[in-house]
Amino acid sequence: MIEVPAHETGIVRVFAVNGDSRGCGTAQSFLTRLEQDPEDIAAEAVRLREMLGADQIDPTYTETFAVKDVADLGLSRYIATAMDVPMETLAPDRARLDALEGEVLIVLSRALGDTAQTLTPGADLTFIGAYKMAEVPLTGPVKAPPPDPMPAPTPVDEIDAPEEISTGRRTLIVGAALLIAALLVMIVGGSN
Repeated sequence: MIEVPAHETGIVRVFAVNGDSRGCGTAQSFLTRLEQDPEDIAAEAVRLREMLGADQIDPTYTETFAVKDVADLGLSRYIATAMDVPMETLAPDRARLDALEGEVLIVLSRALGDTAQTLTPGADLTFIGAYKMAEVPLTGPVKAPPPDPMPAPTPVDEIDAPEEISTGRRTLIVGAALLIAALLVMIVGGSN
């Protein structure tokens, strides 16, 4: 029997899948469950409840796979990497974990909900161990950075006045206007 306290977090439980239960369910990971139909997830929950003797379980937070699928990495290193369990925590069971063959079932605390329950795994599961995930230390409350202050409005007396038009430019504009006026007078005067 495995006691699970209410509101448990950060525990990874590993089970070897024995005998006739091997291959019963397809290999499942957190990612493959995202693509499953709700009916398949419900059926998986029933199967896992029976295997674990659990009151409730959410299969979304479980993995079932053949150990050979992580043979290159090793089961202990897979658990350390994928589940964020420190290698020091796995050290006492490392040889046993890496020697497992067949299928394993990994159950995270979240799979068991927030209520206390007692797991009574049947003959189709062998409990290997429970391992604490690494804790992320908090150094204090997380605060959002302060918003950028809005710039203060510029006083009217400090606003730059438009540049004065230079004398040469003014002469050019006046000359062009007089030329246009003279042309208009000639056109209108010539048509009478």
